[in-house]
Amino acid sequence: MTYTAQDRRDRYDRPRSSQRKTLLTATEGYIGGDIFAALHEAHPEYDYTLFVRDEERGKAVADQYPKARLVYGTLDDAAIIEKEAAAADIVIRESTTSNP
Repeated sequence: MTYTAQDRRDRYDRPRSSQRKTLLTATEGYIGGDIFAALHEAHPEYDYTLFVRDEERGKAVADQYPKARLVYGTLDDAAIIEKEAAAADIVIRESTTSNP
């Protein structure tokens, strides 16, 4: 996805609320889970979308963070990732470069 200078201005000039839309990947893993836990503790008011591999792996995350919205897929699901990233104010990618 390519952004123009105007796209960037439109995205960053809009009013900010304290409830930032935040997308995180790999929150079901050790590092991703720790990063998300620290971020959630510091900013529980954020609107979190968590990109996880499957429902089985996401169940523990969903149980611990019921207000978070989970999106399921792999790193090969570029269309899903692009859609979710475009809707987010903040994107944090903790996943590896490949799918095991």
